[in-house]
Amino acid sequence: MLKGYGNHAMQLGYQKKGAVPLTEAEMQLLLQSMHRACTSTSTDPQQQLLLLRDGMLFSLLWQSCFRGFNAGALRLDNIVLPIGENAVPYLVPQLKLQAGAVLHLLPDTTKNKKGGHCKITLTSDVMCFSTWFHMAAHHYAAAGQPITNHIIRPLGVRTKQFAEKPMTCSNAWARLTKCLKALDMYTGQSIHSTRRGNMIHRQQHLQESHQKIGEAEMRQMQSITLICIGPPNSGHCR
Repeated sequence: MLKGYGNHAMQLGYQKKGAVPLTEAEMQLLLQSMHRACTSTSTDPQQQLLLLRDGMLFSLLWQSCFRGFNAGALRLDNIVLPIGENAVPYLVPQLKLQAGAVLHLLPDTTKNKKGGHCKITLTSDVMCFSTWFHMAAHHYAAAGQPITNHIIRPLGVRTKQFAEKPMTCSNAWARLTKCLKALDMYTGQSIHSTRRGNMIHRQQHLQESHQKIGEAEMRQMQSITLICIGPPNSGHCR
């Protein structure tokens, strides 16, 4: 249906335009600046918690190619090892996974609600989700706001405490815009810019196909949803 609306809009004279890509160099500069601020003793404690939250969000968006609503809704139970075991005990309190380790992210829904998962390879640097998650888990616990379910949480309306609910795509976009503007790097990027920038980078530098990059791969993992072990209509499907 949305595609139909898009075609109709183009018939009326509107031009289809892709998101402004956020390059790897820009993402690295952004996360490096945020990391320095997080580790600075002059940073306000509340601002530090927000920067850690945003660092988790931006690194997750970059590594996974998730859409904003998928990243904002990620829960602890959604992060597993390739063998299916929950990965959180390997990320905190000690980071036991080294660079090159693979995590599977299992969002509750995708854009087309087909399920599946995507894989991210840890790099153990400022661009890596595991780096930010490890830091955030310790600081949030120390501040009395431990991560117990949702990972990327918004602030409550009237409080300075994180609300136990997903962060919306519009809130994530606002935070990305604010952080980019603070570094004079904003050129019209949206929350989709991380996804597009990562895909372009991996296609150009790693020769990866679009179908094998991050969340895009999720659509390729549907194959068989029912496994029949008997004749058709025999009822032996699971």
